[in-house]
Formats: sequence, C-alpha cells, structure tokens
Amino acid sequence: MPIAAMVHQLIQTAIGPGYAEADYLSLFEVAARAAGLGRKDEGAMEKDV
Repeated sequence: MPIAAMVHQLIQTAIGPGYAEADYLSLFEVAARAAGLGRKDEGAMEKDV
C-alpha cells in the first residue's frame, strides 16, 4: 500500500507542471527533479550544482 500512495503522489506532482498528457517516462523526470538531479545532455542525468 505505501508504494501505491507514493506513485499516486508522484503522478499528482507530475500533473502540476504539465506532464498530464506525457507518457510514464515523465514520472522519472519528476522523480529526478525532486531528488535534485537535472539533465545535462539528452537523457543524461547528473546532480545540479
């Protein structure tokens, strides 16, 4: 049950910035930004400084 609640919260967080019509991979983008990670290049994730 805690995993379902976490996924629900992640989906709700993704809808706010406009990911409502995006596919499920946008959830990874939202989770990475919440963790303080950003994109340097296409598909490359690294920690924001």
